Amino acid sequence: MNEREEAQERQEPEPPCPEEPSPEELRELRRKAADYDELMDRLKRVTADYLNSQKRLQREMDEKCNYAIESFARELLPVADDLARAIAAAREHSTVDKILEGIALVEKQLYAVLERHGVTPVETEHGEAFDPEVHEALSVLETDQHEPNRVLQELQRGFHIHGRLLRPARVVVSAHPKEPRHGKVEVARDAQPREKGAPEEQEDKPEREEEAPGGCQR
Repeated sequence: MNEREEAQERQEPEPPCPEEPSPEELRELRRKAADYDELMDRLKRVTADYLNSQKRLQREMDEKCNYAIESFARELLPVADDLARAIAAAREHSTVDKILEGIALVEKQLYAVLERHGVTPVETEHGEAFDPEVHEALSVLETDQHEPNRVLQELQRGFHIHGRLLRPARVVVSAHPKEPRHGKVEVARDAQPREKGAPEEQEDKPEREEEAPGGCQR
C-alpha cells in the first residue's frame, strides 16, 4: 500500500449534512424568537421610562434649588417693609431717639427671622479666650490688662446655620506688650571709632541770652 492510500485511510470522514429541523423544533425556535423580541421591547420601554424619570427628577431638583429660599424670602419681606418705614420716619422726624428705636426694632425682627431658619449668632464675650474655630482675628492689641489671646472687641458678628459655622466672628485679640528698646542711638554714637588726632567733641552749652534794658530778653 502506497503512501497516498494510507493518507486516504487516515483521513477523517466528512461530517454529515445537518438535517432539517422538525416542525416541533421550528415552533420552539419561533417561540424563543418571539420571547426575545418581547424582552427587547420591554427593555426599550423601561429604558425610556428611566430616562424620562431622570429628566423629571432633574427638573424638580432645579426648581427646589431655585425656590429653596422662597419661605425665607417671604419672611424677610416684612423686615424690608419695616426698614422702609423707619427710613421714611427718619426723613420726617429729626429726633435721633425715635430713629434709633425704629432701627433697633427692625434689627430685632431680622434676627428673629434668621433664628427661625436655623441661623444663630456666635456668642462672643469680652475677655474670653480666642477660639480659631469660631473667631477670626483682624488685629492684635498689645496690652497688659488682659492675658494674651483674649477677645477684646467684636468687629463683626459671626453666625451658625444649623450648628455649622456660616461666618466667623471678626475680633481684636490681646497680646503681650513688647519691651521698649533704650540707648540705641547712644550706643551707636559711642561705638564709632574716633580718628587719630581729631579734636574731642565738646558738649553744646546753651548761650546766655543778653538781657535787654528793662528786664526783657532779646
